[in-house]
Amino acid sequence: ISGNYAYVADWNNGLVILDIEDPANPTLRASANAYPDGSACGVTVSGNYAYVADYYYGLLIWDFGYTPIAVIDSIHPSPARFDEEITFSGSGEDYDGIIVAYEWWVCHSDNSSACSRDANEWDEEWRLLSDEEDFSTTDLYADSYKISFRVKDDSGRWSDSDSTTLIVYPNSLPIAVIDSISPS
Repeated sequence: ISGNYAYVADWNNGLVILDIEDPANPTLRASANAYPDGSACGVTVSGNYAYVADYYYGLLIWDFGYTPIAVIDSIHPSPARFDEEITFSGSGEDYDGIIVAYEWWVCHSDNSSACSRDANEWDEEWRLLSDEEDFSTTDLYADSYKISFRVKDDSGRWSDSDSTTLIVYPNSLPIAVIDSISPS
């Protein structure tokens, strides 16, 4: 038992997770069996892991922690001009803990193969833009960018990235108008 959950080694049904918040009415929350002919005979839970002893297959380790969710709430203005301050706002949700870190990444979208991969600190095409939940910058010049945002929870899990495209326009060329010519 861990919190409001009972983890049961249920032989052919494998690992069974019951919600026992109301002990008189336990509710099945999940079950997992690595093999159709599995035979779970013991279970120990530590953190987000369940260690299941299986009679035929030995030790099986189940990771049942939640992956946090990252959401780009807004990028304003979008599109933007090269000389405007651009404000980025994001949020994260974690069902089994709290969000402890944020990362905003930027990639030039003219390099489509590099920008199609998720951002990380070892990829030279991506640049870390900020490690804040919300921030503003004037450091983006005229171009098309892929913006990626991710969050990390208190158990060290990073979310999948939420991504969008941001276009920053250059300064418009001035327009000259001849009102009149004199003498005509």
